[in-house]
Amino acid sequence: MSRWRYITYLVCVALLPVAGAGATEPMSGDSWWQGQQLMGGYAAASDPYAYAAGPAQQTFGYDDYASCGPAIPQQLPTNCGYFFQYDYLLWSVNAPRVTTIGDAGSERTVNVGGVSYHFTNSLDTSWIGEEFHSGHRWEFGNQGEQDGWIGSVLYGSYEESLSASGVNFAPIDPYNLLAGYEDLNGDGIDDDRNGNHVFGRYGEDLGTPDPPNGFTPPFDNVIDQAAPTDVGDQVLYLVTFGNFQVHNTTTLAGVEFMYSHRTCMSDRNQWTWFGGVRYLSVEDQFGFTATGGILDATSLDTTVHNNVVGPQVGGRWVHRRGWFSLSAEGRFLAGLNAQRGTMTGQIATNAQATGLNEPAALTATAFNDAVSDEVFSPIGEVRVDSRYFINRFAAFRVGYTGIYAGGISRAAPKVVYELPHFWLSNTASREGMFIHALTFGFELNR
Repeated sequence: MSRWRYITYLVCVALLPVAGAGATEPMSGDSWWQGQQLMGGYAAASDPYAYAAGPAQQTFGYDDYASCGPAIPQQLPTNCGYFFQYDYLLWSVNAPRVTTIGDAGSERTVNVGGVSYHFTNSLDTSWIGEEFHSGHRWEFGNQGEQDGWIGSVLYGSYEESLSASGVNFAPIDPYNLLAGYEDLNGDGIDDDRNGNHVFGRYGEDLGTPDPPNGFTPPFDNVIDQAAPTDVGDQVLYLVTFGNFQVHNTTTLAGVEFMYSHRTCMSDRNQWTWFGGVRYLSVEDQFGFTATGGILDATSLDTTVHNNVVGPQVGGRWVHRRGWFSLSAEGRFLAGLNAQRGTMTGQIATNAQATGLNEPAALTATAFNDAVSDEVFSPIGEVRVDSRYFINRFAAFRVGYTGIYAGGISRAAPKVVYELPHFWLSNTASREGMFIHALTFGFELNR
């Protein structure tokens, strides 16, 4: 996670105790309220929230403070009944741990045409960025004078992709499936690379014929008799894809339901405590399609599902001043994360084994794999929002939401690039996920 995102997260966490301290400061002497003229039990139109003793008008769920003691001019009424809130999220998720597309341990020094160089994997996952994307959050519920309930739905998804040409790829090859024979002189037989006069799979040169029934030097590079295959003539072929298209998709979805209990408004400050249950789904998908080279038509599709569920507690502080309000909120979930990863793909669909100038034993291979695990995933969330009320029951809102989720599995780091088929590691990726979102929305009767 970049430094500015980390600082933003810490600042938002720090706002919670600051907000709590501010809630205890006396506000009755504030000049905002001085000189207000009460009309029929309510303040002038310039202050939609000031409340004085008078008839309670229950329009759209008005709270007359029957359970909160006598009303005073400095005390603000809060809405009761059903409420709805929508936030458009401009959100960003930290990238998964950077991993090589290919096996870093299989990179090696090679000699091609008399030139030695270090053959490395061309790509890793550093192209998966932390750009902001669109998301949505809906919150709804029913709030009485003190007790109520809250429901919330969260959704967001984004995809990033990369296209490249001439991509070097070094897989793990424990069975030497990339080994083969070459025919550089074009005579249709395996070249004798180690100079022992045995030509790979084709036979042995005994020398120049010397009738009757004899052979003497010099050798004439003509096969004279069959011989055991000379594996010393093999070369390890390098994999270079002509065209490579790779993508990564991250999807968040969540549902939560909580019981809420709020305190009476005091000095324009109000606290709400809530507890309930939350479910968060984090789905990470990684895959690529590659063409050209000796592994022509290779593809991979990997998906990891994180299903986090558990009890959640939280608190919310609201400070109201005239047409505006400020709120700070924190939530914590102790979650059980049921993880499941799946993989499908195919390797070298267009391969033709046993041919010259290509691997001798590599054949087209389709594969699939799956892993599962259960881990503890704590989730913490902070929100800071400001509101501008256009009337008693409707307001526009803007704010920030930060979420940390631990024990999250990402797709790309779990892939093990090994021939004859790729597979998933069950322990390769348990990471912390940071989610940052700027929020823009509205609320009704909140």
